[in-house]
Amino acid sequence: MMKLLLFVLVLASGLGVSAQTTDATSQETEKATTLDGQTTPKATAATAETVAMTIVATGRMTEATEITVMSTNMKTENSTENTTSESRTTGVTTLPLSTLAPVGRYAVNGTNGTCILMQFYLEISITYNNTEGKTDEKSLVFPDNSVPMGNCTDNARYFTVTYPEFNDWYLRLDFDVEDQMYEMTSVTFQWKFEEPFFLDADKMGQIDEVQLQDPEILNVRADTGKTFKCNKRQIEIDSVGITIKEIMYQPYADQSAEKGGFGDVEVCIEDQPTVKPPGTTQAQVDNTGMIVGICIGCVAGVILVIGGLYYFIRHRQKRESYKSLD
Repeated sequence: MMKLLLFVLVLASGLGVSAQTTDATSQETEKATTLDGQTTPKATAATAETVAMTIVATGRMTEATEITVMSTNMKTENSTENTTSESRTTGVTTLPLSTLAPVGRYAVNGTNGTCILMQFYLEISITYNNTEGKTDEKSLVFPDNSVPMGNCTDNARYFTVTYPEFNDWYLRLDFDVEDQMYEMTSVTFQWKFEEPFFLDADKMGQIDEVQLQDPEILNVRADTGKTFKCNKRQIEIDSVGITIKEIMYQPYADQSAEKGGFGDVEVCIEDQPTVKPPGTTQAQVDNTGMIVGICIGCVAGVILVIGGLYYFIRHRQKRESYKSLD
């Protein structure tokens, strides 16, 4: 009986201790997980401090990221400005003139097909005054995609070639027909002091023009059915130099044998070869010159001999006359 009573007491004590332990654990858990009341759990405070530090660090990283982004944007803007500057510089230096020699082929069509057919290389040199009052020179080559234009009347015709996208830059050639032969009657060149051709001209924005109306100086003549061909022609008009190479002028292509083509060719005087008699070789030409030289020398020698004899005889006659007087 006593043993049973002791067992019951021990069991009751164990249950009380277990209940207290459970309550204490529950209270500690509530204190650790609940934010209500005046009590602030240490674990929660530590967690809050960690979160705050994380936020501050994140804020610093964000500021650094913003600074990096701003720096990147500044570099991008600088790179864009540099690229733009480089592209502008490239555009200015490459536009005016190519170092190549483009030969353009141009056709003007009328109601019955091609009436004017031209082929040439065109280079222009202009002397001008810059903003500093000094004389400067600008040269440019018309590209082979320049724009042709003209008229197809029966007699007087004109042909113009315009620099692409610059309508104030053009060369005009005028032709007229007389007795089934055509000749160039005038040359006109117009240009404008504008970029990218001029950057420092004292007449920026102004249009200028030169003209030569002298068929004798131009010296372009051929039958209406033939093409005028010449290797090179240079024309100086005031402050402008015009150089035209590999010339093929056919202002009356509709009257050529090919009807719209170049047809037969008439070569300019300066490109015509020296004419030799048929069957004559270069050695024979050289011998002829030598023979002519010998003949001239012989004649000169004979004249000198005769002159010497005449002087000797005349002098002797004078001496004899003096003796007779004595």
